[in-house]
Parts: sequence; structure tokens; C-alpha cells
Amino acid sequence: MALVQAGSVSLRDYVGGTEGKKSFPLYLDDSLTLANIQTLFNTFLPDLDAAIDPVVESAQVSLNLTLPGGLKSTPGTGTTVHEGALLHFTAANTNYVYDPYIPGWSQAGFTGNVVDDTGVYATLIGEFITLSLVDKNGNAITAFQDGKRTFRK
Repeated sequence: MALVQAGSVSLRDYVGGTEGKKSFPLYLDDSLTLANIQTLFNTFLPDLDAAIDPVVESAQVSLNLTLPGGLKSTPGTGTTVHEGALLHFTAANTNYVYDPYIPGWSQAGFTGNVVDDTGVYATLIGEFITLSLVDKNGNAITAFQDGKRTFRK
């Protein structure tokens, strides 16, 4: 089975709001570059637009990256991806908290149900700020508040 990259197209109909929005996936060959995908969408989207009544609101793509060497090859025991850390950060220009969920947070990275923010955990937490990551609205992440053990499906 060949690897694929995921793309999607978001549409909005006359109803608007959340009820009038729908997206659908497009699966793309893993060998395509970002430039190839843009060319593909430049051809596909006008043809889609001609064939549908809703408005094409946006198109996204998720690219497969080459993983760096040195990553573990087998998972540690005792933790599932359903148990992880819910981190809380402040972000610039908003009163809202940015709270990414990190699945499978190491059991050693908790004190009770509180996220440990020392050692390797502090390094990862700090990279949300030092690598210029942003919240879903593009606001710079400015400070770590806290984190807690969380279970998610």
C-alpha cells in the first residue's frame, strides 16, 4: 500500500454558519511536492466550483515529512495514546488559553495528575514558544501556565 498525503476542501452553502459548512478529504500521492499539489488544486478547484452550488471556502493539505533519525522504534509500556497531557499556554492578542493535548505523555512526566515542567518535559514545553508556534488564530504563544493529566478517546 502506497503512502498518501491528505488534503481537504471546505465548502459553504447559502445557510452559512456551522450548519452550512462541509469539508471533504482528497488523498494525494505521497510523491507530490507542495508545488505539485498547488498545481493540482489550481486545476481541480475551478472544475469543482463549476460543478457545485456551494462556495469553495478553503483548501488544505497535510504533507508527510521525513522523520529524523534517533527516534524510538518501540513504544514504552504502561501508557496509551488515550492518556496524555493537556497543556495550557497564554497567547498574544487574546484572552483565550491555547491548550494542546499531547497523547501518550510519559508516566514519568506527571507528579500525580500535574504535568512535570522540568528536564525533557520543560524542553518540549519551551519549544511551543521558542519555535514560534502559534494558536489556531495565528497568535504567538507567549507563556506556559500549567498542564494536567487528561484522558481522551
